[in-house]
Amino acid sequence: MLGAGVYDVLRDRAVRRRLVAAGAMLAGLPGNAAARFAAVPARGPMTLAVTDSPHALPVLIAERMDLFAAEGLPLRVVHVPVGRIGLERLLAGELQFATVADAPIMFASLQRSDFSIIATITRSIGDNSMVVRTDRGIARPADLRGKRIGTPRASGGHFFVDTFLLYYGLTTADITLVLLEPSQIADALVRGDIDAAGLFGTLASEALRRLGPRGGIVPGPNFFAVMFNLVSAPASAGVSDAIVVKLLRAVERANALIRRNPAEARRLAADILKVDVKEIERTWDAFEYRLQLAQPLVSQLEAQVRWALREKLVPSSSRAPEYLDMIRLEPLRQLDARAVRLVR
Repeated sequence: MLGAGVYDVLRDRAVRRRLVAAGAMLAGLPGNAAARFAAVPARGPMTLAVTDSPHALPVLIAERMDLFAAEGLPLRVVHVPVGRIGLERLLAGELQFATVADAPIMFASLQRSDFSIIATITRSIGDNSMVVRTDRGIARPADLRGKRIGTPRASGGHFFVDTFLLYYGLTTADITLVLLEPSQIADALVRGDIDAAGLFGTLASEALRRLGPRGGIVPGPNFFAVMFNLVSAPASAGVSDAIVVKLLRAVERANALIRRNPAEARRLAADILKVDVKEIERTWDAFEYRLQLAQPLVSQLEAQVRWALREKLVPSSSRAPEYLDMIRLEPLRQLDARAVRLVR
């Protein structure tokens, strides 16, 4: 995994420049959303936003197999391309749960504290990759110098691109970083507006499929980890511990299927995500599907705050919250006390 000090050590080897349009990173997070849903209990079925990505596979399988209903939890599931969008909708009071990676949580936490992390559902190492246009003369990391690299804003992909560059002795001064919405990246690569993109999951698979023989992958650092999580609205919005336990129990039942029959799980993943099963098999070993709340998540978030401050992606007055206070321990502890490994 990417330890709390790894990025700092890498960063000290290079002179950093300010990224263009960095202020856009938080543009999607409504500043007054807390007032719109503060202490308003949810009525009827609750809503969960899930990312169409292998990172969210346990939740996707739980939905496909009606495991939420089996646990007595009426739940409406909506699908989003990346977790940042689901978190934004949660903060706007439109839903009660969302799947989201660590980086969007970090950006949101610098403005808001009215949401909770209830579990890490997936840890991945090696799923992030640099998708390149080989017809632009890119075969190795050094070939990226002077090129235009796209990545989703306010995302783990953005953090990955910076880490990738530093690891291979480059800086953001050596490339042009283009911040895009997830739905724009494959189009931008195909049109040639960008030469490469820091991507993950099905975004990478889709870009490679559309590029065909013009596309390739330059592997990233083998220590880069992503923590993919479930977050919730606060108890004051009607999300009780009992409800969260039902949600987590359904996800754990999906995890049990993944462990018991990985071939069936890969088939389900391919069917749900509408990709060839070979694409799922290609990155399968990069994912660890297990419910947990562990210290590496806190270390990762704290490291990302330092990165965001140094890159001037957030105001210089921003301070990291106490992330332990944003983690809701009790529901997972009720389900499996051994899954909670945090130092207070």
